Amino acid sequence: MLRDAGIIRQDDSYSMFWRIMSVSDAPADIVVCQADPYCYISHLSAMQRYGLTNRRPTFLFITSPPDATVRSWNKNRVIDDFGSVLSNEDIYIEPLLLTHHPKNVRRRPINQLKTKFYGDWRTVRGQDTRVASIGQVFLDMVDDPARCGGMRHVLGVWKEHATKYLDQIVKAVDASEQKICKVRAGYILDEYLGISNSKVSSWLKYAERGGSRVLEAGRGYTEPFSEKWMMSVNVG
Repeated sequence: MLRDAGIIRQDDSYSMFWRIMSVSDAPADIVVCQADPYCYISHLSAMQRYGLTNRRPTFLFITSPPDATVRSWNKNRVIDDFGSVLSNEDIYIEPLLLTHHPKNVRRRPINQLKTKFYGDWRTVRGQDTRVASIGQVFLDMVDDPARCGGMRHVLGVWKEHATKYLDQIVKAVDASEQKICKVRAGYILDEYLGISNSKVSSWLKYAERGGSRVLEAGRGYTEPFSEKWMMSVNVG
C-alpha cells in the first residue's frame, strides 16, 4: 500500500531496505552506516575526514566486525529489546540479519574490511555516520598502509600530524592487541620522527631479533634495517 502510494520505494543500493520518498537521499558514507549499525568509515576515507590527506579516495573504506560477531551482537540485542516476549509463540519478532554491502553505494565503490580487531569509532555530530577515532586512524595506517595510500604516504602524514595527535596515537597503539603495530608505530615515532616518549619506549619489548618483521605490510623484506626496533624499513 505504501509503495503503491509512492510513499516508500526499494532502496537502489540495499534491496532489503525501503526509502521514504519524502526524505532526501544521502551520500554513500551516511547510507552505509544507516544500513549497517556496526560498520564505520575508516582508513583513507577517515584520513580525508580528519584532513590528514589531500587525496580523494575513489573507494569508500569501511570496517566491520566478522559475521560471527555480528550474529552474536544481533542475538543479544534482540534479547535486550524483547526479553521474555521471545518465549511467546503468538508474537513474531523479526530477526536481525547481516547487512551485505553491495559493490557500489550511491555509485561509489565500497572497500570493506571485516576484522576481529574491530576498532574505536565516533559518531559524527548531526549525522547517521560513524568514523574511526583519530587514534584508530593512525593505528590503521601502520596495520594496513595499503588501505591508507601506501607507507610512503603514511610516513608523510605522521611527519606532519603525529605531534598534534600524539596522546591519541599512543593510547590507541598501546591498547592494540597487535604487537607488530606497536613495533611499527614505535619505529616511526622514535626513530623516524625522533619523538621521545616513555610509553613508546616501552614498546621496544615487542621487538624480536631474528624475525622477518617489516614496516610496510605486504612488501618484501629489504634493507635498510632498524637495529633498535629489529625491523626491515621496506618502504616502497
